[in-house]
Amino acid sequence: MGAERRKSERTNCRIPCEVQIYGKLVEGTVRNISAGGLSLQVNLPVTQGDVLNLVLILDRRRRIEVQGIVWHDRRRKKTSGSTVQRIGLVLSEAPEAFRELLPAPKAKPPKPQPEPSEAKEQALADQDSNSSGSGALPGQTDGAASRRFRIRVKQDNNPRSRSIIVFAKDEDEARECANAETGAGWHILELDPA
Repeated sequence: MGAERRKSERTNCRIPCEVQIYGKLVEGTVRNISAGGLSLQVNLPVTQGDVLNLVLILDRRRRIEVQGIVWHDRRRKKTSGSTVQRIGLVLSEAPEAFRELLPAPKAKPPKPQPEPSEAKEQALADQDSNSSGSGALPGQTDGAASRRFRIRVKQDNNPRSRSIIVFAKDEDEARECANAETGAGWHILELDPA
């Protein structure tokens, strides 16, 4: 048998309640709650699929009515010899007052940002894969008379090399564009008009 999977996180609690089924009213205790259901400790004959009407008693004035379907019925023996019955209920639609009992959802941790050198390498890789596409490339100007240069660069202390495309008036400007694009730690291996 696999591990039980839940759609929402449980919150432990101890809320007195009244359970109504088959015209009977029985006292019990809600032991945990979640957005989709609750666990109830009560001594009541039930079967999976039964519909239970509950009234959660928060204090003298505040009561919350919920309706749930029996999902499971588990009995555990205590060391004293008596048994404890735990009933798991699925709530089809919980009222707003019930949802207010739930803790606020935990914020997801922020996605880690790449180190600057990794970001630059990724930008170069993206540029290499898009070099045949349209759009402005490094050093490209708005229609000014410029030439296209393919420049192969290599990162210091790394055997990998990359090719980048820049638009410049001459080779000197193309070198400047390549150095501005790659930053420190890179050097030019080849520069060819493309």
